[in-house]
Amino acid sequence: MKLLFISDIHGKTTNLYKIHSIGIKEKIDYLINLGDTNISSIRYQMDQEFSDIEIENILKSWKDKLINIKGNCDFKRLNGIIYYEYYNINIDGYNFYLSHRAPLKKDDLKGVYIHGHNHVPYIRKHDGEGIEICVGSISFPRDENKETYMIYKNKEFIIYDFLGNIIERYKIGE
Repeated sequence: MKLLFISDIHGKTTNLYKIHSIGIKEKIDYLINLGDTNISSIRYQMDQEFSDIEIENILKSWKDKLINIKGNCDFKRLNGIIYYEYYNINIDGYNFYLSHRAPLKKDDLKGVYIHGHNHVPYIRKHDGEGIEICVGSISFPRDENKETYMIYKNKEFIIYDFLGNIIERYKIGE
């Protein structure tokens, strides 16, 4: 199974077009959008790099290969796109918990918890068997980070920037 994770588009199309191309080239099984999809500020509505309609069209092109999580800035729903508050999926025998925000209690973390929201990419192993991953943002990174996305395949998570550099990686079981 090959998964492509993104988060925090905020209506900006530039890197979403690149993500679409990466997904096709890499033969991704699922595109997983972890929320904050649409334009979240009126100041961007006249900028050509921002378009909820284009985002809607790109995401809809993934049809049944899209898992779309609702973010805290997703006040307006895109037509024909299903929004989940959270999503649980078992891949390669591991439970993946998908949401927009990080878990509230780190000590209770079991399995793999994948989120967006804070725009800073990281992979952290917690006490027990918990793994917490933030995929960063494809549009507005924070704290001097670059725009990022993540690919999962063969029990390995790799966070990339858009130049193809590996930002973080983690192999389950190591």
